[in-house]
Amino acid sequence: MDEDRKWLKVRFIIELVGKPIEHVQKAIVMVGESFGKDQKEVKVAKRSVREPVQLPDSEFFSAYVEFEADVKDISTIMGLIFDYMPSSVEIMEPATLVERTPFINGLLNDLAGKLHQYDYHLRELKAQNDLYKKTLMDIRDKVEEKKASKSKNKEADTKSSSK
Repeated sequence: MDEDRKWLKVRFIIELVGKPIEHVQKAIVMVGESFGKDQKEVKVAKRSVREPVQLPDSEFFSAYVEFEADVKDISTIMGLIFDYMPSSVEIMEPATLVERTPFINGLLNDLAGKLHQYDYHLRELKAQNDLYKKTLMDIRDKVEEKKASKSKNKEADTKSSSK
């Protein structure tokens, strides 16, 4: 982007869901304090935190923080999206953006790369989870076998002592 372009006015909403409520309160404050901090490409103009509320029919709590920020460029917005995973992003100003195709291609390739990275990690975690489940099932089966064996031995001992 050209250096003389105006910065973008952007609204971000970041929601956290979890439990216990104290954890959600601490986490939302941490997000509120860290967003855009030490980034010269981000100037937070407004910050609003909604305290955690219990979700209906759930033991979980939800809280969110809303930011209005002046952001240098689209690349910086993309970085904030990857870093904070906001539930909503709205470019409020300017009303129109014009970018060169190579710039957009770079953003799209960065996006594709991140998605592939996330997919890789997700598959890796799923494989680990499947292995843990199998291991737990094997352990459970061995425990059940041991219980059944002890029960049979106890019955046999009872029968032999009653004769």
